[in-house]
Amino acid sequence: MDRVGRREHGTRPGGGEPGRRPTGDDVQGVRGDDPLTGRVEHPLVDHDLGAARAKPDTPPTDGVPTSYYAAVQFICQAHIVDEPEAKAELLRRQMAQFQPDGDHAPIEVDQTPYGRMLPGIRGLTLEVTEVRAKFKYDDHKPVEHRATVAERLTDRKQALDEPTARQQRRRLDRIGPWKP
Repeated sequence: MDRVGRREHGTRPGGGEPGRRPTGDDVQGVRGDDPLTGRVEHPLVDHDLGAARAKPDTPPTDGVPTSYYAAVQFICQAHIVDEPEAKAELLRRQMAQFQPDGDHAPIEVDQTPYGRMLPGIRGLTLEVTEVRAKFKYDDHKPVEHRATVAERLTDRKQALDEPTARQQRRRLDRIGPWKP
């Protein structure tokens, strides 16, 4: 899973640093099995193309560096969870992720050890109200140029070259011929 899925469910915004304002890297609580992640193939890909992007009949070393990317921003309404049973349910969901074998005590409002801890826990749920997305894959360039870039990325085989080339080809297959 890409950046969104690599974050652990239930970690603090801002990487746990008190007073630090969350940034785009601080997406929280979106698990790999979350239905929202299925709608975004690559939540965040920022990949330097450089030589692979050189124009036809131009040496690859003369390529202008740029990035192809898909970025998604979720706008959310935060809801504070203070009701004991609702907090216990959030904790059960977290434990199911972190300890899927169930090797922990039952999480019940009236049972130790978790029942006595619930007053010190404040839950937060995020209701997604809007999704904004931006894609940059040289869509203003001719199909031949973009296909050549995808081929060069496949040949180069660095970091995110292959998934970026695959995404470019997928986009080319969907949009059809380029028109100026």
